[in-house]
Amino acid sequence: MSEGLDERKTKILHAIIQTYLETGEPVGSRTIAKASDLNLSSATIRNEMSDLEELGYIVQPHTSAGRIPSDKGYRFYVDHLMEEKDHEISDMKEFVIEKTERMEFVLKQIAKMLAVNTNYATVVSAPQTHHGKVKFIQLSAVDDSQVLATIMLDGNIVKNKIIHTSETPNQETMLKLNILLNGSLNGLALEEIKELARKKGLAVGCAPDTFLGSSLSTCKKLINDGWIGKPLYVNANMMSAGVETWHPRPEAFYEEGGGPLYDMAPYYLSALVKLFGSVRKVYANAKKGFAERTVYTSERFGCKIPVETPTHFAVIADLKNGMLANMNFSFDISKSTMPHMEIYGTDGTLEAPDPNMTGGVPKVYRREQMLAECFGGQDLNDGGFCTLPELYQDVGNFVRGAGVVDLVHKLDNNEKEDAQLAVHVVDIITSIIKSAETGIPQVLETEYEERK
Repeated sequence: MSEGLDERKTKILHAIIQTYLETGEPVGSRTIAKASDLNLSSATIRNEMSDLEELGYIVQPHTSAGRIPSDKGYRFYVDHLMEEKDHEISDMKEFVIEKTERMEFVLKQIAKMLAVNTNYATVVSAPQTHHGKVKFIQLSAVDDSQVLATIMLDGNIVKNKIIHTSETPNQETMLKLNILLNGSLNGLALEEIKELARKKGLAVGCAPDTFLGSSLSTCKKLINDGWIGKPLYVNANMMSAGVETWHPRPEAFYEEGGGPLYDMAPYYLSALVKLFGSVRKVYANAKKGFAERTVYTSERFGCKIPVETPTHFAVIADLKNGMLANMNFSFDISKSTMPHMEIYGTDGTLEAPDPNMTGGVPKVYRREQMLAECFGGQDLNDGGFCTLPELYQDVGNFVRGAGVVDLVHKLDNNEKEDAQLAVHVVDIITSIIKSAETGIPQVLETEYEERK
């Protein structure tokens, strides 16, 4: 204890400071007696307040007024009374570090701890980022061909996304873009952004550029034409050794809001939704394979960076049309022979090219190849897949701008596109994260219906 302060005086000083900080009004003895759990009479509190005033911890602004904290009182509050809060925070940190992987259990214990320490009912819920409102958007140049977009949502949820560009805007242009984005979108959720665009007669669109390429467009036609019968299941895998093997500054990919789910999964999920429609429910598990990563490129070779987000997601998705999709997204796999995307139907299997690429030839295995020997015949392709031609022109990397061309085409033809696909894919991603954190399957709140 400090000079002249016993436990009772310390508690009264604490109550005075807390009440004054909350109300901004001088604090009297009756207020302290009613608002605190000291179980002391007003007379006793007045006597203790007189002692605190003599010691210089509180002052009386004018006659008949209550007391307010002095500079000495504030200093004591900061130096001594706040130690209790530091201990609480430290206890919470130790608890989170020591306890197991069951996030559900951890959240329950944290809620219990908060309730005990605050005497308030405590409810903990996982953030729903697709409902989150934009608080702040920052575009920052990474290098000559990449821009880092940092988006803060309410609840202080931060998302990072690397945007690949043919040319990085100069500082003046970047500043104007930041002002424009924050001025227009601050405080809005995705649904509100869509509504704002509708009212202003604008088109809010998204286009997975790679899906507009020849390979996946060919796959969609093959499926629609019945080459594999009725589609039943999908197996999709994005398996890589990590961004640090090629990117000079991979830190953002391993921060919260990064990882394979936000970096690469949108290509696969967009392809899944565009080919087969809405996802109804997801089940997911996630792991962090390595606590830190090593940069293997440029002058930063050998630099160590911490990993703050899961780097491997195992997902099962129920689609609205009754199909099942098994998907893996990982930065922890050195080499894999698993297909980028295979579609299994009643009459065969379709091996689709990598959804992250614009070109590539699809391959088909027909069920009659398997049945040929059963009927005394012979599989003319020796049990292998038949390579089919791309039905549309492959324009290589130029297709990375096809989404913009597609949007312009719709505007020219007075077609109103919306962000339905983008909202649904974001809903899938956030639902995967929540399922992995809680161990509970997540039913999606959004749907995607392709316009005819």
